Amino acid sequence: MTQEQLADKLFRSRSTVSKIENNQIKIDVPTFISWLEYTNFRTDDLQNIFEYTRKVNILHSVMNEAEKEEFVNALVTRYMELQKSVRGESDKASPSFLIPSQNPEPLLQDLKLAIQALPKDIRESVNRKIEQIQESKL
Repeated sequence: MTQEQLADKLFRSRSTVSKIENNQIKIDVPTFISWLEYTNFRTDDLQNIFEYTRKVNILHSVMNEAEKEEFVNALVTRYMELQKSVRGESDKASPSFLIPSQNPEPLLQDLKLAIQALPKDIRESVNRKIEQIQESKL
């Protein structure tokens, strides 16, 4: 489903859908539920996100600053590799974690959701580093 198609179903602009996907604006609960329905998001996927969030919050509570920084850097690296692969800009044939025929787009979307679920300080660090990298390439 394209952003335009989803926007039509949600009675929002394509620009709004893009901003939601890129964590530039927050989504309300009714829109979130509709989004899940229109994109065929399975409830077990949502359960996996909640379980992931719980585990990350536990991990976050015991991580020292160096471990948090390492975690942030790993997420940023994975994000940038997937983004390059989606755009067809990858230096290699594909990132090492992809199966050669695997479409990187769903993995990038999953990673964006996972980043959204992180504790605020880590999420902001990840988003800040991603923005810095993207700005440095302009």
